[in-house]
Amino acid sequence: MAASQGRLGPRQAALHGDGADEHDGTVPTSPLGRRALGAAGALIVSVALVFVAQFALSGWSEENPLHHDFQHGLIFVAGLGVGAAATTLYVIGRRPVGGTD
Repeated sequence: MAASQGRLGPRQAALHGDGADEHDGTVPTSPLGRRALGAAGALIVSVALVFVAQFALSGWSEENPLHHDFQHGLIFVAGLGVGAAATTLYVIGRRPVGGTD
């Protein structure tokens, strides 16, 4: 059992690396942790894009049908981002560490 596994548990230790002292523990060092961090960032950006498209562009989208269609396109793309990020985070959360779950 690695030192980091004793403090965090096997699933959290996999997200934070192998316990090496090369990082202070604030940024995940394993590929799985970087993937989770990227998916969480994509989720935040996608939700922010939905809010921008829905509220900040609402007046602008009423001026022209093309603007309205552009607004719908942004909401669609943001929805794809939310779906992909949420699915990635779900899969990472369900992945057994060590194959024993």
